[in-house]
Amino acid sequence: MYLEEEISETEIYGKVESIIKKGGYLLSMVCSDERALGEDFVIRYFFREEGIKVLKLRVESKFPSITSLCPAAKNYEREIRDMFGLVPEGHPDSRSLMLYPENWDPSIHPLRKDYDGKKPEFKKYGIYRYKEVFGEGINKVLVGPIHAGIIEPGHFRFSLAGEAILQLEIRHFWKHRGVEKVCEGKNPEEALRIVSRIYLGTTRSIYPSHT
Repeated sequence: MYLEEEISETEIYGKVESIIKKGGYLLSMVCSDERALGEDFVIRYFFREEGIKVLKLRVESKFPSITSLCPAAKNYEREIRDMFGLVPEGHPDSRSLMLYPENWDPSIHPLRKDYDGKKPEFKKYGIYRYKEVFGEGINKVLVGPIHAGIIEPGHFRFSLAGEAILQLEIRHFWKHRGVEKVCEGKNPEEALRIVSRIYLGTTRSIYPSHT
C-alpha cells in the first residue's frame, strides 16, 4: 500500500528535497497520457521513505527537472521527453535517450495516446552529438552497436588517457519494439501474456536452458 500526494510544479523541489534529506531515494518515475480522462499528462514519482511515497504531478507540455536534486531522475526524465514529448526544464542533457535522431522523426512520441503506432519513414532525421574529450594523448575506443554475439545492440564510446577512462558514452535502446503500444487496450492477463513471450524469447536466445 502507498499514499499518493498530488503536488504542483512550484512544490516539487521542496517535496523532493525534504524526502532526500530524510534519507529517502527515488525508485522510479512513470508518465502516462491521461488526457482522455481530463487529467492532461501525469508524472508519478515513486520514492522509498518509510514505505513507498508517490508524488503526482499534472503536466501539459513541460515539467521541472529534479535531476539537480536527485541524479537518479536523469534518464527517467530523458525517457519521458522521448516518449511523451514533455520537456524537463533545467535538465543537464538535452539529447535523446531512446529515440535516436539518426532514425526517429523527432515529432513522434510513441506513448502519446494519439500516436497511431505507424513506424516513421526510415531515414536520417538528425545527428546525435557525443560528449567530446580533448587533450594531448586522448584516445577513443568505439565498441558496437553491432556485436559479434547474440546480445542486444549497444554502442560504447570510451575516451582514454592511457588506462584512465575519462568519459564513457553508452547508447542502448536501438531496438524499440513498441511493446507498450501493442499492450494498449489489453487487460492485465493479455498484456502479461505478450510481455512474458517477449521476455522469454530474449532470455532463451541468451540462456538456451532458461524455461
